[in-house]
Amino acid sequence: MAMIGSLLLAAALLAWASPAEAEAEAEAEAEAEAEAGPPAQMHEIGRVVTVEGGAVPAPRPAETLAHLHAYAPGLTLSSPGELGRFSGVALRRGGSLAIPIVLDGAPLHGSVAGPVELEGAPLGELADIELHRGHAPLRYGSGALGGAVDLRGELYGGPPRLWAEAGVGSFWTRALRGGFVLALRPRLSLAGAVDYAGSRGNFRYFDDGGTPQLAGDDLVRRRASNYYDRSGASLRLDHRRGPVQASTLVFGQWQLAGVPAANRARPSGATLTNVSLRSISRVRRTLSQPGAHLEWVASVAGDGRVFRDPEVAFGPAADDERIMSLELWLAPRLRLPVWRQGWVTLTSELRGEWVDVRERASALDPAQLSSGDARRRRLIAGVGAELEQWLYDRRWAITPGIRVDLLANQFAVPAGQGEFEDRGQDRAVLGISPRLATKFMIYEGLALHASALRILRPPTLLELFGDRGVFAGNEGLRAEASSKIDGGLRYAGEGLGGRSIDLSAQVTGFVAWTSDAIHWTRSEGVLSPVNVASARVRGIELGASLRAFAGDLAIDWGYTLVDGRNVTNDFDQRGRALPGLARHNLLLRPSGGHRFAATGADQRRPGRRVSLEPRLSYELDYASPSVLDLGGRDPLPARLLHAIAASLRIADSVELLVELRGLSHRRWAEVSPGGWPGPYRAAISDAMGFPLPGPSVWTSIRVDLRLRRGS
Repeated sequence: MAMIGSLLLAAALLAWASPAEAEAEAEAEAEAEAEAGPPAQMHEIGRVVTVEGGAVPAPRPAETLAHLHAYAPGLTLSSPGELGRFSGVALRRGGSLAIPIVLDGAPLHGSVAGPVELEGAPLGELADIELHRGHAPLRYGSGALGGAVDLRGELYGGPPRLWAEAGVGSFWTRALRGGFVLALRPRLSLAGAVDYAGSRGNFRYFDDGGTPQLAGDDLVRRRASNYYDRSGASLRLDHRRGPVQASTLVFGQWQLAGVPAANRARPSGATLTNVSLRSISRVRRTLSQPGAHLEWVASVAGDGRVFRDPEVAFGPAADDERIMSLELWLAPRLRLPVWRQGWVTLTSELRGEWVDVRERASALDPAQLSSGDARRRRLIAGVGAELEQWLYDRRWAITPGIRVDLLANQFAVPAGQGEFEDRGQDRAVLGISPRLATKFMIYEGLALHASALRILRPPTLLELFGDRGVFAGNEGLRAEASSKIDGGLRYAGEGLGGRSIDLSAQVTGFVAWTSDAIHWTRSEGVLSPVNVASARVRGIELGASLRAFAGDLAIDWGYTLVDGRNVTNDFDQRGRALPGLARHNLLLRPSGGHRFAATGADQRRPGRRVSLEPRLSYELDYASPSVLDLGGRDPLPARLLHAIAASLRIADSVELLVELRGLSHRRWAEVSPGGWPGPYRAAISDAMGFPLPGPSVWTSIRVDLRLRRGS
């Protein structure tokens, strides 16, 4: 319904702008945007040509979301050791659920999806990425504590473009992708893509046999039931007519994945199947006032999941659970000038989520326990207002805002339904989220920034009810309330040293206080969320990015110090580190290469030389020890990963890539948690405690063709 309404609105607005006035209105729009000046948004913007995911643990090509490290120290891509499960992003506090990811203005996280699966999202034809750290505009919702990531496409006006990529690597990891983008008319473009990825995931890892202190049963085993197969497709249409821009994107995905059992070498027999379909429609009209526009964004999403456990690897009995969900989302937004160099942005949001659970295999005796079936609904309505004010000749920006959200949860189920001891409740939650951000340009390229906010984030449906696979829900979760302040300096200089060096650097400090903080903990190989009555997270971020000699040399560096503490009155937990937060995180990524003109000529374009661009890169990723439980008895050793990659671009059309990851990777290290009589060996794992693959290789070839018009 929301999608149909959005399409009808798009048609009406497009018809509103007649061909006779299109050119004049386009010129007026450009003049209006120039007069409006830069928006008072406290963030950095990183622009990339393409953004594409790769199969886990396969590396990603040079132009990927990993580039965001250069713009935001503290931001990381995360993927559990279960290959292909998901790949999300995390800022500062380490939880990808706390970072909204939107595509063309609509949220990508669904009713039961939880973390956004960036590996399968339609990222092949993005125009740019807008990254918000610290302060995020109100349009991203009330739960954007650490920031937000905005993935955006735009109208394509170049020559027809075809691209294809194929890759293969260790553990029979493979990927095959292809797509096109073309301009049907001067103001109409069409893009599409298909992809497939899969892996056996049978890498070797350290297994302590479930008995950390007993070294006699420690073995290096091969991961079992860690396979996956995933395929997807997307189709995108963009149109512009005078002051009106409209886009529609439809994409779907299918995935079948094994679910490894904890501390078991043999296959578990459990599988998790997911089928999803989402449509996003966006219409934006530039108004006559400088910097003003009206925008409607609508999204419809359906998701189906099937969890099968015939061999009773999880739970007390065989399981065959099916979850169907439907989500409707609509958000109108209006930006208007109110006085000189001042604009107000009004946002609203309406979201409905429906989840239907069918348990086809009884958990235990049907005569004694509940059926497992349940229907749950949630309605979210929010409104907000944000003022953007520039002062002193656009050198100082102040952005106050407030947002109010009302959530109506209908989670209770009739007697005899739901899970055993089902604690779902019908409840209404009101959240008020004020915020304030400021930015001052000290001189060209150097800016001082600060922000403060208060948010109320309700638990997601995944946190509440889980997926019966890797994630186990907690129906007793309470909404977390957070207050946060941050501030720092950012510098961006271009053309230094005789216009051959571009340098950006930043330092930011932050502190957040959260009541009923939601953190993921691990128990018997399954992740489960818990509330921490009172938590404090503080830290500092340092980062720098250097580009020299026309891009021949590039160095990205980022360091984050995070101190997350449990500050409840509980004697056993007070002062302990929060689960999932490494105190020190370091990323170093130098690369070098050069573009050469070969002696041969391109036969398609006489007189033009064929170019060759070899490039070599290295990556170091370090995380200090952390814990996976509130008591500090489930520690994670420090993680130090190395990778090198070599690529060769030919005629700007073909790219060959070879990457080696996990170099000098150790599978275990000694840890000494409090309360244990002595040290013992623990597996070196990712931030969620899943084992990491050892040394691996990935090779790929990508072909990108720009055809002449009419081909």
